[in-house]
Amino acid sequence: MKIMVSMLLIILSASAFSERIVITGKPIRMEIHRNFYTLPDHYTDRRGYRFVRVLNTNRVCYLQAKPELASLDMIQVLIEEDGQKLRWDCYKFDSRFFERDF
Repeated sequence: MKIMVSMLLIILSASAFSERIVITGKPIRMEIHRNFYTLPDHYTDRRGYRFVRVLNTNRVCYLQAKPELASLDMIQVLIEEDGQKLRWDCYKFDSRFFERDF
């Protein structure tokens, strides 16, 4: 019985490891304006998320809330891109949920 439980725990931990979200590059420092942020002019990444540094904390931002990240510290920020201001959900970077690929 102990062997079966051990094997089950190993399998579950391996699957949890493989389900981390892969983030590429370094966090981008955003510029704050009166009530919104902008990304640097040279920023052109369009992978569906923004890896940013907000209030001295690395965060991964999405346009839609991610229920699987609900246990992480999350803030909403208003980001202006291409003339549009959009509210992004920004989750604190945590290596249990995200994996960085340089």
